[in-house]
Amino acid sequence: MTAVKQAIPAPARAQRGATMLEILVTLLIVTLWLLGTAGVQSSALKLGKAAHFRTEAVLLASEIAERMEGNPAAAKSGSYACAATACLTGSASTCVGTSCDAASLAAFDVAEWGARVAATLPGATAKIEFTPGSTPAYTVTIGWTDRGNSRTTGTTETSSYVTTKSISS
Repeated sequence: MTAVKQAIPAPARAQRGATMLEILVTLLIVTLWLLGTAGVQSSALKLGKAAHFRTEAVLLASEIAERMEGNPAAAKSGSYACAATACLTGSASTCVGTSCDAASLAAFDVAEWGARVAATLPGATAKIEFTPGSTPAYTVTIGWTDRGNSRTTGTTETSSYVTTKSISS
């Protein structure tokens, strides 16, 4: 018996290795997609943290504005004003469980609020400026540091929130 050699048709010979090339191209595409997805996820986490800090700053500014509304006599006289360092490091006698006059309550409010700002926001700064007049107003500025836009470690970026509270008669 003689072995019969079966010849491989020409189109089949040209296809050898094409499947391997298709698999390699597919792996490249999937790898690029996974890297892109990881980048989007990283950006979403960073932006979510920045949004959280901004929300906390808005809530803290609203809190001091509500404290001013609760003590209108001191608010109209400018007792809630404080410089950048005094807002975060101030101390006052406690008004919890004891009676205080309007100015002492304002000092207590600012000291307690400043401690909360310092504990809530990284690298916090706070300033409350008083503008006297027929309708006195306060400008509340809260600042904090956050991770920067670049992907290098150690870079930070400063953010701030500013609002104005008018004191009505």
